[in-house]
Amino acid sequence: MIGVTGASGVLGKILCEKLKYQNIQYSAFNKDIRDYSDLNEWVCINNISYLIHLASKVAVKDVEVNIDTAYDVNVAGTINIIKVLKNSPKPFDLFFASSSHVYKSSSNFIKETDTLEPINSYGLTKYISELL
Repeated sequence: MIGVTGASGVLGKILCEKLKYQNIQYSAFNKDIRDYSDLNEWVCINNISYLIHLASKVAVKDVEVNIDTAYDVNVAGTINIIKVLKNSPKPFDLFFASSSHVYKSSSNFIKETDTLEPINSYGLTKYISELL
């Protein structure tokens, strides 16, 4: 079973529509990823084999105003996912979606080899999550 966090976001909605169209079974985690117990229970009950982690506080203005909440969701939520993966009796694969905001600002196309220099607090929370 494929698990999807952030299924109600822009990317999550598109992904879930494509999975549904292809008749691929998936389960959307519609609770708060900051709640380890809910996250762990969802993974176990749904027998998750692959987890696509898209959940994140994204709106840059909102992140700047509510940096504590953004850190909790983007970093602590990702830590919870890592803990669930580590403690799961059945290992699963994890895909983590980051952001171009982790790179130094550029007028050129960004490559994965470009300089990592978060351009705002959102980028910083995603960069920290990448390091995890």
